[in-house]
Amino acid sequence: MKIQPAQRLDGVQVTLIRRIMAEAPPGAINLGLGQTNEPIPQPMIEAAAKAAYGSGGYALNAGFAELREKIGEWYRVDKDRVIVTVGVQEAISVVMFGLVNPGDDVLVPNPGFPVYATLARMAGGNPVEWCPTIENRFRPTWPDVEKALTPNTRLVVLASPGNPTGAVAEDDEWKRIGCELEARGIPWFSDEIYIPFQHSEHEHMSMWRHSRFGVIASGMSKTHGIAGWRLGWLIVPDELVQPFLALHQHLVTSAATIVQRAAIAGLTKEGQAAIKALSARLKEKRAIAIAALEEGGWDIVSGDGAFYLMVRHPNWSDDLALCRHLMREAGVITIPGRAFGSGGEGLLRVSYSVDVAVLKSAIGAMSAAVAEQSDADSSGK
Repeated sequence: MKIQPAQRLDGVQVTLIRRIMAEAPPGAINLGLGQTNEPIPQPMIEAAAKAAYGSGGYALNAGFAELREKIGEWYRVDKDRVIVTVGVQEAISVVMFGLVNPGDDVLVPNPGFPVYATLARMAGGNPVEWCPTIENRFRPTWPDVEKALTPNTRLVVLASPGNPTGAVAEDDEWKRIGCELEARGIPWFSDEIYIPFQHSEHEHMSMWRHSRFGVIASGMSKTHGIAGWRLGWLIVPDELVQPFLALHQHLVTSAATIVQRAAIAGLTKEGQAAIKALSARLKEKRAIAIAALEEGGWDIVSGDGAFYLMVRHPNWSDDLALCRHLMREAGVITIPGRAFGSGGEGLLRVSYSVDVAVLKSAIGAMSAAVAEQSDADSSGK
């Protein structure tokens, strides 16, 4: 007799993103990264080291008051509306389990971060896809969201810049989405982890500036190079503070105190300047990546923000086969678009958050590997 897992875990498995990473040959160049390769700011390292020699006790469930005050300043809200979480992933969990009832429809972007749909389903909801169009470079628009609404819609998940698309909503459209949902009494959830990295004229502010009928999640994983430290936050309306805080407590108690002390050191004026400098470097790398890819015959489908480009090659239609071909023949890791939903099929997500020399070398190897071979040729091997 075997112990059976709970039914809520039926169909839940490690994402294709992680499976591809596990398949990669030793020494492969990683353009599948969902993180920057930036060093951790020295003041954060020093603050963490100092905290390691201090108290090892719990923090308040919501997080240190000083940290919440600094986060609240970004959004022009009181610290009491801020909950410090164990990364954005825990923040997403709190939102899904804190808002979704069994049978509720949860609109999730396709292509989009696969965790949204998985956690919505585990909370008892029904993921319903809303689909930005490839013709519009996957930029979110109100008509895209509106056509997916159902009578049972409980929550709409938004992300701009998006993962994997790097798509950035136009400011007027971003505002319209939030206001239209609020007018209908439908809460929104805005994942804003990539919002500091907008590299085109299509820039927008936090959704919180346009509507308060929803929840913001963000964090420092991308901006400060601490993805493994797990530090995120939620910005919530008054009526959700206590129920979300209670759920957060029962899930994790609180975020690690050492990391919170480091985060305080990272959210200074100097820290803000460092984020702007990082965004400028990423913009330069984006231009280099686009030029190299286009020279190699790749089509750039989207990527005006974050540090991702969605690309395709005219000789290949099978994104998973292409991804594996590039790992095998070029020694380069990319992520197949299908890992983010059916809307990503035929495309690859390429991250340019690596050193410029490495980026150029990797794209050159990718282009050489597909120059004379299509997926049809590959399947005949």
